Amino acid sequence: MPNKTTVPVLMGVSMALLALPVVGTFRAGLRNDSPPPAESAADGRRCAGHVALTFDDGPTPLTPQILDILDEHGARAAMFNLGSAALEHPEQVEAQLAAGHAVENHSQNHADLTTLDPEAIAAEIIEANETLRAAGADPQWFRPPYGYTDDRVKAAVATAGLREVIWTTDTFDWEDGPVSDVVDKALAVEPGGIILMHDGKQRTVDALPAILDGLAERGLCAGQIVESAETHHPSGWPDNTYQAVAGPWDNAAA
Repeated sequence: MPNKTTVPVLMGVSMALLALPVVGTFRAGLRNDSPPPAESAADGRRCAGHVALTFDDGPTPLTPQILDILDEHGARAAMFNLGSAALEHPEQVEAQLAAGHAVENHSQNHADLTTLDPEAIAAEIIEANETLRAAGADPQWFRPPYGYTDDRVKAAVATAGLREVIWTTDTFDWEDGPVSDVVDKALAVEPGGIILMHDGKQRTVDALPAILDGLAERGLCAGQIVESAETHHPSGWPDNTYQAVAGPWDNAAA
């Protein structure tokens, strides 16, 4: 049993230990930014936020170059593949999956779905799903070609068990112009944003290393697309909405 002189000391130590979490919580409450950053899967650096790198229209003969650059930078992306392209390059779908990227649905033939009847819309989505699953993928998200959508498209997407996602930052990498334009547009992204790029464009391949380096300088890590309670209105398509942001990968250590 402690004597009278040791009781105050023990009580003092106990109170100090109890106070430590309170101090930490108080300091965290004063922060105006996001919660404490997670470790990057690739190199252990701290992440100030996440952005989703997305590539439409693949796979193509340029897919291996994109995969190599992403691998060199320890980054993963969401590949919104066309079913028709996956039929031509099934080995590239397998390579995307083997590298840890998400393989998602971008329709079978890249048609403007808003010009089709409901049966044709459903066929574009379902056929692409079947093609990608045959290559080993398990699509969770659907990006309508050109970003064009309406209530009929949204209904078909939901019926197929997918979620629709557009983007927040368009690099316009399909246009002619200097590679620096693509880099500048991509680096305008904000934390939580979703960057649109395209497979099959040499301009994209050339810009990608600088984009990844620029994001790293800002402390932004490449993340996956996750659901959000917030509804976003992509610039230029005020009637299109989606509930998604970029967040950490579930298996961050992969």
